[in-house]
Amino acid sequence: MLKRNLLLNIIVFLYCGCTPGVTPEQAFYYWKTTYDTGPAENNALARPGVKSLYLRFFDVDHFPGTEGPVPRGRIQFNAALPAGKEIIPVIFITNRTFLSASDSIADYLPGRVWKLIKQTAAANKIKISEIQIDCDWTQATKKRYFKFLSNLNLLSRINISATIRLHQVKYRKETGVPPVSKGMLMYYNMGTIDASANNSIFDPAIAARYTGNLNEYPLPLDLALPIFGWGIQIRNGEVVQLLNKMERSDLAGDSGFATSADNRQIARHPGFHHGYYFQQGDAIKWETVTPEALLAVPEQLAKHGAGKFGKIVFYDLDAINLNRYEENFFERVAAGFR
Repeated sequence: MLKRNLLLNIIVFLYCGCTPGVTPEQAFYYWKTTYDTGPAENNALARPGVKSLYLRFFDVDHFPGTEGPVPRGRIQFNAALPAGKEIIPVIFITNRTFLSASDSIADYLPGRVWKLIKQTAAANKIKISEIQIDCDWTQATKKRYFKFLSNLNLLSRINISATIRLHQVKYRKETGVPPVSKGMLMYYNMGTIDASANNSIFDPAIAARYTGNLNEYPLPLDLALPIFGWGIQIRNGEVVQLLNKMERSDLAGDSGFATSADNRQIARHPGFHHGYYFQQGDAIKWETVTPEALLAVPEQLAKHGAGKFGKIVFYDLDAINLNRYEENFFERVAAGFR
């Protein structure tokens, strides 16, 4: 038992690259259906600490009453992929896909997913050394999902990683630990999207409720941090929709909105703004993650005994998100995990 534990510690140490004083590798997620980058995205990928790009290939969903799971939103390419960077395909699978299907899904879905991954990779000359599966599984779906992961690994003979939510860390005995080579801890989307003053994207107080036993999680972990933001349209105290890829500055000088005492913007008249319809009195609550909040993450996680992370990955690569931060900001965040 002692030898086994020693071997496990050595493996985790080697994976994490836990050399004192060395800044972890950085990476980005790209989460659009068309790969089309501009100067801001290309400059971010060209930074020396950025070694890889997690590229969403497609989604898999299954609506109740339909024949079965189908791929959706397969990525298209309007720009060249960054040279010299590892491209890691990411497949998002809804939890209802495993909830709505029979147990046989774990046998037939891996083949379909792997076939489409290979087709997409071959068409774009992408060499695959890792596949990441993104699914917020539950107790009700873990058996099918975990078998799917095992079968996908057997079929592809490629390392599989899986996204891990905070609740799956805290309640790992109930939700289980996926049979993969490593996990990606998604350190965002922590609260409820509502009309309150709370930030649903990032809240250290909420995170602290789930990370107390993070050091006991039995998988090597990378860490995903949020650099995105959004507006939340609120009507009569209820959420109407998320305003993705929209900034407060988009409404600067717009006479159709007033600013409230709690720093929200209130529609003065009904009408369309940036493709979204507003009724008179609708409010916009803006949520972003400040540089100071992200720079504090290493210390927050260290308080809970979190070990080293192999990579620090930022979600997601988009000029709107990148322009919120200084050019060397991402290295500064990663350096906090040395």
